[in-house]
Amino acid sequence: MIKLIHTADLHLGSPIAGLPEDVSSELREELFTTLAKICELAESERADAILISGDLFDEPSPSRSVADRTFALLGRAGVPVFISPGNHDYMSVHSVYRRQDLPENVRIFRSERIEKIPCGEFDVYGAGFAAPVVERELLQGFRAEQGRHSVMVLHGEADVSSAYYHAVSPRDIAASGLSYLALGHIHARSEAVRAGDTLFAYPGCPMGRGFDETGEKGVYIVEIEERARARFVPLGARKFVTIESGERAVPDGFERDLVKLVLTGESEPIDTEALARELAPRAFYVKVVDRTRLPKRVRELAAEDSLAGAFLRALDAVRAESGDSGNAESEALAELAARYGLAALDGEEAPL
Repeated sequence: MIKLIHTADLHLGSPIAGLPEDVSSELREELFTTLAKICELAESERADAILISGDLFDEPSPSRSVADRTFALLGRAGVPVFISPGNHDYMSVHSVYRRQDLPENVRIFRSERIEKIPCGEFDVYGAGFAAPVVERELLQGFRAEQGRHSVMVLHGEADVSSAYYHAVSPRDIAASGLSYLALGHIHARSEAVRAGDTLFAYPGCPMGRGFDETGEKGVYIVEIEERARARFVPLGARKFVTIESGERAVPDGFERDLVKLVLTGESEPIDTEALARELAPRAFYVKVVDRTRLPKRVRELAAEDSLAGAFLRALDAVRAESGDSGNAESEALAELAARYGLAALDGEEAPL
């Protein structure tokens, strides 16, 4: 049996924007911890290889310290490591993948054309990005050599309608003769599915870096006997979690995680920063977003003969004139405008 660890999209060296610097700094460090866990998993599972399907780094030329730490970890993995450069860490003139001191077990697919590297009893195919955008369908006409199991490591999109990132079609996957196609680029994990006899999957990023990368993250362990099969293994990294609630509270169980609490329902304007500080002990990091609606009694001010009433009537008139009344996005903007305006009329700071 052939056993592989499939990962992608670590984005080592990423700035991790939108968070306090101390939080970002710790998460950048934990990206290396995640890579170490992947290497340890390969050892404990007695894997035959690690497949990294692009964007190992966040840029083609990361800092020397980021590159040194990364290749030191991969060099100690104890198994061959195959890397397909992606659209972030593409093969530029100064690419980190052109270094002469790479560990002996690390193999890079530097060409835009598909190459083959034999690995024990199976073959590994791959190709890399030479620029941030590659507008072609890479697998068209490709057929793996038969008689041995074969896998491919590739950063690309399984969607030919948007052929900017090594698009691959289910038709070409089915005709490829591959046992397994290890894809990267999509940060959300996909289920492992078949096109013909070829199994393919996106493992997603092994650790989230923002609230657009929520949920449990990990890698796929791929086992190939007669056919390939894959099982997802969580790595236990901190999770980014979004909670929509009418309660100003973070539930139990998120002490290690980063939580975005989206408040809903009716409420007076909320001091989100003060509430985030109050809830801070409930999680590693808490961000509060106020999506509540003004209470009905406040909205009824529009009927009053007052400055606040005149402001709300004028706002309603603008909405009616625009023709966007009833549109969810426009309603949200109107709600925000009402909050800012009423706060200003009361001499208060605008709610965030």
